[in-house]
Amino acid sequence: MAESKGVWANVPPMVKGIIYLVGTAGAVWGTVEVVRAVKNRRTEKGSREELKDIKDELNDLNKNPLTRQTLSASGVSSMSNSLFTAMDGYGTDSTAIAKNLLRLKNQADWLSVKKAFGIKTISSGNLNPTPDFTGTLEAALTDELGVIDASVAPQLNAYFKVRKIDLVL
Repeated sequence: MAESKGVWANVPPMVKGIIYLVGTAGAVWGTVEVVRAVKNRRTEKGSREELKDIKDELNDLNKNPLTRQTLSASGVSSMSNSLFTAMDGYGTDSTAIAKNLLRLKNQADWLSVKKAFGIKTISSGNLNPTPDFTGTLEAALTDELGVIDASVAPQLNAYFKVRKIDLVL
């Protein structure tokens, strides 16, 4: 009686190699996705806590007429959306970011824009190997710092310092 070696014995070596390669690639991809999901969950938890702190501080600042926010609700929303658009997708519009940030007049304005921005996912663009970013406005700006011209950041930082805005690029 002939002994059966199973289906695997009849598979050519090259096909076995391809199967092993695909299996290994799938395992690596799965591991990367799990690590990315855990990292995003941790980032979002910290971001939610940061948003609560922002809301509390903004309420305190708006109680004092000298520190009250100067931007209207529609202006805050517009600025938040414009900053998101400047960072989302392939490439970053650093000019639009700078123009929007120069509209801030005080810390309450900055906090209101951060609050309106909330937690967003900023796409790196189609087919870009860089992973998408999820977080608050300040974290998103920090993530995008590499695209801001080195001569622009000191000017913006000086503007923020004069207006007592707690933001450093």
